[in-house]
Amino acid sequence: MMTTWWCRISRSVLITLWLGLLMAGAPPAALGGNVLAVYPHFGFSHFKVVMPILNELARRGHNLTVISYVKHPQAEQWPNYEQLLISQPGEDQSSTTINLVPLTEHTPTRSLGTLFREYYSLHSEGQKTCERLYASGHVETVFKRHQTQPYDLLLTEYFNSDCQLALAKLMNLPIIGLSTCALMPYYYDRIDLPDTPSFIQSEFVGFAGALSWDERLVNFIQAKVLKLLYRYHSNRADNALVSRHLGIEVDVDEVARTQTAFIFGNQHYSLMGSRPQSLQFVEVGGVHLTSQAAQELPANIAQFIDQSEVPIIFFSWGSMVRISSIDEDKLAAIVEALERQPLRVIWKWEAEEKPKLDADKFLFVKWAPQLALLCELLQMRPFC
Repeated sequence: MMTTWWCRISRSVLITLWLGLLMAGAPPAALGGNVLAVYPHFGFSHFKVVMPILNELARRGHNLTVISYVKHPQAEQWPNYEQLLISQPGEDQSSTTINLVPLTEHTPTRSLGTLFREYYSLHSEGQKTCERLYASGHVETVFKRHQTQPYDLLLTEYFNSDCQLALAKLMNLPIIGLSTCALMPYYYDRIDLPDTPSFIQSEFVGFAGALSWDERLVNFIQAKVLKLLYRYHSNRADNALVSRHLGIEVDVDEVARTQTAFIFGNQHYSLMGSRPQSLQFVEVGGVHLTSQAAQELPANIAQFIDQSEVPIIFFSWGSMVRISSIDEDKLAAIVEALERQPLRVIWKWEAEEKPKLDADKFLFVKWAPQLALLCELLQMRPFC
């Protein structure tokens, strides 16, 4: 027992040191490794969090084999970056998450029934993703390559399925997980991350502010029940799928618990608040923000800002929600309030037909680079 414990700790420490030296800029010739990255989820927004990490690994001379649904638009500039796509050629992948959700699908309540329906939807998406992954033939490709050019590490997403962890088991690879959103409650136990649903909100619930007694009860129940559902429903389905495709018996939950070195989480204490942490969990919120992105401001937006002599606000509900689907009475109420204010408005609006408002005060755009826009507003005048 002591030997097993020491081996697990030693491997975790070695992987941590290896990745630390890698990011610190150690000579590629000395530390260049073979990295297998598997990101089969179809969400374009998820892969945007992954890309800067993969870019940096490639830039530092590491050999990457990336199995993904989303095509990396910059992959060709890296000779050591190989992408194996499980999506259809020529597919418009941005449509998988951008402007996807109309306001009619907004859920006003976070009841247990709503939360469990969301879990089942994620489970179904995860199983479809797994089927697509194993039907692609790329799993056999990396298995064969591993025989002559062994991989050193598996990078993958921890989100709604674990079928890809069979690769880590068969290749005996340490795993670095990445949660592209706040960490799901069913992953806490894998890295001994303290779970305190009495006052720490789960990724699923989304209550505002401090929790009431009723909200704490909902938060507690869903956190505990979702762990059981994921372990005995989703992971069993993962195991059955792996057995059907590879002809082996594997427990992906056990693989995750024994081979996960640590998990990167797309969250940050400035937004999530202070909460208990584990040495195996690293917050990387903002990793997708680059200096290049801060400079990509379209000419029409730049001109609107430059010509403004009053404060400007940016009105957007994110890349997924279609604010143009808002009810007319609610739109009229928002416009009436904005028109009374001494300011100008840049408004993300997805539909071709735009509200007929004062063009000197309102600028409607289908898309706006949020980082570049906010940086420009912060620099323009003290009142911004």
